[in-house]
Amino acid sequence: MSTCGRCRKRLESHDTITVADTGDRCYACFNKEMADRLGIDFDDTTLQSIVVADADGVPHSFQIRSMLVPTGHEMEAVEIPQPSRGGYRFAVLGDLEADSWDLFLRLYETMRQKMAIRHVERTAHGWHLGPEQRLVGRIEWDPDTDGRVPLLVVDGRPFTWEEVGRMLMTFEGFTIDARIEDTIELVGDRKWNEAAPDQQREG
Repeated sequence: MSTCGRCRKRLESHDTITVADTGDRCYACFNKEMADRLGIDFDDTTLQSIVVADADGVPHSFQIRSMLVPTGHEMEAVEIPQPSRGGYRFAVLGDLEADSWDLFLRLYETMRQKMAIRHVERTAHGWHLGPEQRLVGRIEWDPDTDGRVPLLVVDGRPFTWEEVGRMLMTFEGFTIDARIEDTIELVGDRKWNEAAPDQQREG
C-alpha cells in the first residue's frame, strides 16, 4: 500500500497512479494536477459504485473513476472487489472538458449491452463457444507463463491460452477471423440521454 504524495491518502495498488519523476498520486490529485497543467476545466465529479447484471442475471459491482489523459477524459468501470485475474472492465474516452454525467450514461449503456451477451458456456465436457460461435475477450498478461502467451478474459472470466485452444479445437477445419480492437470506446461530442441507474453526484 502506497500514499498519495499530494493529499497523503493511503492507496491500494489499483487506486494508484505512478507519475514519472513525481511519485504516486490518487486519481483525484492526478486529475487536478493534469487539469492545472493543461489549463482546462475538468469535470471530476465523483460517481457512486453501480451494480450491473450479466447474461445469467448475476450482479456485478463496479467502481466508476475518471482519469484525465492528454487525449481526453477517460471514464472507467472496474469490477469490485477487483479479482486477481479477470473481471469485467469497461472504458470510454470523451473530450477533455466532457461532462462526467454524459460520459457515465454512455459507459453504462455500453456495460449493459456487452454484459447481456454470453460468449462461452460451460457444459459437461468443459467450456465451449456459445451458439453465435463468436469469441470476444480482453487480452491480459498471464504471470504463469511470464507473458509468453496471453490470458484472455471472456465474460469477465479468465481463460488460459490452452483453454482457449481447446474451445477452438471444437471447430477443427473451420476458418477463424481474428480482429483486434481498442478496449476504450471513443465518445467525442456525442450526448446520451438514455436511462441510467439512480446515481448521486458527490462532492
